[in-house]
Amino acid sequence: MLLSKKTSIKVSREYANLIGHMCYAASKLWNVCNYERQHYKETGIEQYPDWYYQKKAHKEDLWYKQLPSQTAQEVCKLLDKAWKSFYALKRSGGIESEGVREFDTICIVGGKDGILTEYTAPCGVCRQVMMEFCDPETFRIILAIDKEYYDIYTLKDLLPLGFGLRNLINSREI
Repeated sequence: MLLSKKTSIKVSREYANLIGHMCYAASKLWNVCNYERQHYKETGIEQYPDWYYQKKAHKEDLWYKQLPSQTAQEVCKLLDKAWKSFYALKRSGGIESEGVREFDTICIVGGKDGILTEYTAPCGVCRQVMMEFCDPETFRIILAIDKEYYDIYTLKDLLPLGFGLRNLINSREI
């Protein structure tokens, strides 16, 4: 079964520079909007900012203007989806860290209709959240059916080309 496909393209130095600039601008816009969501009360915003508010509020900001309009709006929408999935997990009781911020292993057990017959891997959103908070080289994910039947993977095994902290800062600074 093919889980992913690797494609390589050759771009000129000029286009590579442009793409790099746009990726940087998108990451900065994400960070600005994310900060605004985390600290909206302190920044004087009356209601929790959704993507529609953020796209209007940041239209004149440097990082927003550095991107094509649809791309900037998509960054705001993707951040909105990330926060919605976080709150869905929080509401369902899926997040109970009690202040713990560093993890080295997670065990996932699941099945259809409560019957444990096969391994259940984490969804893409969950993998991305793990990628942002854990070291993909060492973070272990145990997929289990029961105490006897389980497989152990690293996060890098399940998300080989994931986007995480190392993409945002120089890897020498980590």
